Amino acid sequence: MFRDTLKELRASHKLSQQRLADQLGLAQSSVNQYEHGMSEPDITTLKKLADIFDTSVDYLTGHTKCKTSVSKLLTYKLTPDEIRMLDKYREVGPATQCAIEKLIDAYLQDLAGK
Repeated sequence: MFRDTLKELRASHKLSQQRLADQLGLAQSSVNQYEHGMSEPDITTLKKLADIFDTSVDYLTGHTKCKTSVSKLLTYKLTPDEIRMLDKYREVGPATQCAIEKLIDAYLQDLAGK
């Protein structure tokens, strides 16, 4: 949900509502209304938010779980094997994706400990 995503991003960037509002050229009350689900930003404000938080409008609106901005994604040069693995990852449900991510994290932690 947009309001939760906005709160999370603002907190992780250590921004007050007022500071974010200043960056957006809005009143603090507008940011407060967004975070409480009382109103939603227009497309211009969504684009500004995406730029401020270096993410995509799709992530902000809950259309994707991928925080990485499109411009960053375009710089990745995936190999055919990586594309194949990504396609397989997308075929499974969220619970399996979470399990895969935990498995990879555990593997990387194990490698770092050796």
